Amino acid sequence: MNPIKIALLCLVMGSSYSFAECSNPTVPEMPDGSKATMDEMLAGKAAVGEFQKANAAYLECIGKEMEAIKATLKEGSKEDMAAAQKNFTQLADTYNAAVTAEETLAGKFNSEIRAFKAASKK
Repeated sequence: MNPIKIALLCLVMGSSYSFAECSNPTVPEMPDGSKATMDEMLAGKAAVGEFQKANAAYLECIGKEMEAIKATLKEGSKEDMAAAQKNFTQLADTYNAAVTAEETLAGKFNSEIRAFKAASKK
């Protein structure tokens, strides 16, 4: 096996290992806006903010891995490229799922804010 193949294989295999080090944040529980106190809603807002920060770091980590794999796709044997493409596809799916989780959380929190405001008017 030539040195370029070995380096590319290490990069592809290393990408899988490095990806495991990207820390997927846990989606926080949201307060029930129809029953929550102001303090609970503020805590929910803070939890959303912390999740968004952690998720941004997670997306950045995944993005770096995707860029490394793109470099692998430019050179290498068909076997190396097939493994790299598989890893890239998995990372892209994971990236998209993390974006969806953040959008879903934001939507849920906005719904709870509307419920809180409606309950406060009663």
